Amino acid sequence: MTPYEQLVEMKGAEYVHSAIAYCAQKGIVAIDDEVLVCAYQTSSKALKDPKYEKVLDKPDCWYVYVLAGDMKKAMSIVEPTEFVAFQRFDGRVRIYRWSRLWEVLQSSSRQD
Repeated sequence: MTPYEQLVEMKGAEYVHSAIAYCAQKGIVAIDDEVLVCAYQTSSKALKDPKYEKVLDKPDCWYVYVLAGDMKKAMSIVEPTEFVAFQRFDGRVRIYRWSRLWEVLQSSSRQD
């Protein structure tokens, strides 16, 4: 089963298609047999505090709208920023330093 098919099974086709459409306009979309990633750049300050005026700030974070499949490949597709953020299943947004997350992914792939 491809990452696209997995995501559609888990979230539904309407959700996946709206995520793809949004990120196609605002960010990036990458889909192949190993990964599906939809993401856009934003300010990490805006993600931490929704009242923050994000339109005035320089983007320093990729917000990953949806991701299925190989996370390491997904991160290698986009240009690194200072941060990367994900909304987890509990609804909370987690913000990570790009360099630290990449380091963890690199070390975990060496152990496989």
